[in-house]
Amino acid sequence: MTPTEETYYRRYLNDIPFGGAQVLPIAFNPVVSFSDTFTRANGDLGINWLSQMRNNGSGTSDQFPTAVILNNKLRLSAVGNSNNNISDCIWIPQQLIATDPNTNLPGGIWGKNQYAQITFQAMSTNGSGVRQGVGIFAKNNTGGGVGEAQIYLLAVRYTSSGFGSIDIWKVIGGQNESGGTTTILGTSGAVPNAGDILRVEGTYSGTTITLVYKKNGTQILSVTDNPANSQIGWPCIMVFTSLGSTVSGDWTNFSCGMI
Repeated sequence: MTPTEETYYRRYLNDIPFGGAQVLPIAFNPVVSFSDTFTRANGDLGINWLSQMRNNGSGTSDQFPTAVILNNKLRLSAVGNSNNNISDCIWIPQQLIATDPNTNLPGGIWGKNQYAQITFQAMSTNGSGVRQGVGIFAKNNTGGGVGEAQIYLLAVRYTSSGFGSIDIWKVIGGQNESGGTTTILGTSGAVPNAGDILRVEGTYSGTTITLVYKKNGTQILSVTDNPANSQIGWPCIMVFTSLGSTVSGDWTNFSCGMI
C-alpha cells in the first residue's frame, strides 16, 4: 500500500466516526470574495448565481421578481398586481457556497464578518414601493419556520413619486409572513445618483452586530442590533417588497467579501 492509499483508507474508511469530522485535516481553501460587472450578453443572470425565494405566506401568488442581464447591467424587475410581489428574493454567488470537509459544516465566508456593495444606476415603479439593493448574512430558504429566512439589507426604496429612502433592514422570515419580523434599523434620505457605489458592512461582537452603510466610500449610517440575527449566511443581491404592476432597477459592479 502506498502512503497515498494509506492516507485515503485511514481518512475515509477507518478513522472517522459516522457523520463526524475528519481525523486527519484536509486542506480547505474556499472562495471568500466575489465580483460581477454584469457586462455580458443580454439574458439570464448566469450560473455564477443561486436564487433563493421566500414567499410572503399569504398564498396570493408565486410571481417572484427576476434578475437578468440587460444592456450590460443587472436588471431586477417584477410584474404583477399590488399584492403579488410581496416576497423576499435573493441571489447568492455560487462560488461562495462551500462545506468544510473537516467539520461537514458550511465554511468559507458563511457567517464571517462580511460586506456587499453594488453600483446604483436607476430604479422606477408605478406602485407604492420597491426595495432593491444588497444584503449580508443572508439565508432565504423556502419552507420551514420563519427562522429559515434571515438577512440584513441595504435597500434603496422607490415609489411612483420617485426616490423614497435608503434603509438598513433586519428581516426574519418572509415579508408579511406569519411570525416574521421586519425592522428598519437606520434610514438615509440622500438621493443616490447613477454611478454611486452603495456598500453595507456587518461586524459581530457577541450578540451585537454593527452595520455600516457607505456611499462612494463615505460612511452615511452606522447602527447596531442586539440581539442580532444568527451569525450565518452569505452576501447577496436582493429584491424586497416589490409593489406595482411594473417594477425595475438597474445595477452594475457587484462585489463582496470578508472584512
